Amino acid sequence: MQTLWNIMNSPVAIAAIAAAAVFALNWLYGRKPAWKKWEGTIVAAVRYAEKAVPDDAQDKAVARLDAALRYVLRVHRQMAGGETPTAAELQSLREGIELTHLELEAAGLLGGTKSAVEIEADAGQPVAIPAPGDGQVVRVYGPNPAPPPTGPP
Repeated sequence: MQTLWNIMNSPVAIAAIAAAAVFALNWLYGRKPAWKKWEGTIVAAVRYAEKAVPDDAQDKAVARLDAALRYVLRVHRQMAGGETPTAAELQSLREGIELTHLELEAAGLLGGTKSAVEIEADAGQPVAIPAPGDGQVVRVYGPNPAPPPTGPP
């Protein structure tokens, strides 16, 4: 047992463990979805599609996905020197658009949708939104909002 402990505490064993950890972290980082590097463009594309396709359009979800995908592909071609993405990259971009749309819609950040805070404020209930971490009120929605608190919490 002592021999095993001495081997594990040797500089060679520590270097091997560190190398394995770095290799594992690089492998995990490389496994992130291909669309992540286009996330900013995808957000802009989703917002563009929300405004470009009217709410009363037939198959508006498909039309908005198509408009957002065309936007992303246009930017992709410009940034990649005219190259078109592979089928796997195209599928990844589609998934990224769908996931980003769901996240933006859930957060209430799309043009036609209202957040839960805005819905409650429309109902006449004042709603306070705490700032992350410090517990102070950032904004109050609703009729006759109270002024934000001053001083320490």
